[in-house]
Amino acid sequence: MNMFGKVAFIGAGNMAEAMIKGLLSSGFADANNIYVTNKSDKNKLEGLKTRWGVNVSSNKHQVLENAKIVVLGVKPQDMEGALNEMKGILTHEQLIISTAAGLSHEWFENYLGKDYCLVRTMTNLPCQVKAGATAVTMGCNTKDSQRFIVDALFSSLGIVVHVKEDMIDTITGLSGSGPAYVYLMIAAMAEAGEQNGLAKEVSFQLAVQTVFGAAKLVKESGIDSNKLVQLTSSKGGTTLAGLQELESGGFTKMIGLAVKMAAQRSKELSVSY
Repeated sequence: MNMFGKVAFIGAGNMAEAMIKGLLSSGFADANNIYVTNKSDKNKLEGLKTRWGVNVSSNKHQVLENAKIVVLGVKPQDMEGALNEMKGILTHEQLIISTAAGLSHEWFENYLGKDYCLVRTMTNLPCQVKAGATAVTMGCNTKDSQRFIVDALFSSLGIVVHVKEDMIDTITGLSGSGPAYVYLMIAAMAEAGEQNGLAKEVSFQLAVQTVFGAAKLVKESGIDSNKLVQLTSSKGGTTLAGLQELESGGFTKMIGLAVKMAAQRSKELSVSY
């Protein structure tokens, strides 16, 4: 099944590959309808072609021609140069999706003009396994049919929420950067288990499954996460001892600061560009 027509990816980084994998595994796009270009690293293009069978080219015109969807996956600092190379090739009929942090609709309008159909998104790496979280803010020129495409595309990769653009920075700090916080926690738990006598692989498996299972229970049970903390800890018990140690080290406060600082950095990027 090919629901979206030709999809062009400008940029071949981790997020582009995550989206490509999600699209292919969901069945919403065929490899022969996905085109990718990347300016800085041709090895990445060849890697994507080998792993996923997609079309790759250093010729942006070839990649963009007749594309129904254009995904702008380049770094914020490289976006102006990429758009400059695409002037005269991008069309007003194409649905343009930006995954770049810090670049607002206003920024794109100032550079491209106001007649393009632009969608700004903030997604995250778990979309590679169809467990992503994507926030979307639609541009003023997008059509209802294009909103349907955006919802279908990102729903195939996880959950989708529509938000006002002024919330994107906060979402960047929470769910955009959030997977890294969880990966760090998994690594810390696995290392702690190993330091206390467990085999490395056993400790890693237990840490991963614990985080996965805890998240799955929150999602599927509908029970508030704070309530689950109470349900899994009892006075004088082992869990409460661990929780008290976490809080004495400022665990909750540090998570809040991590979200705040990542959101602040997103705002700084928007100002600098």
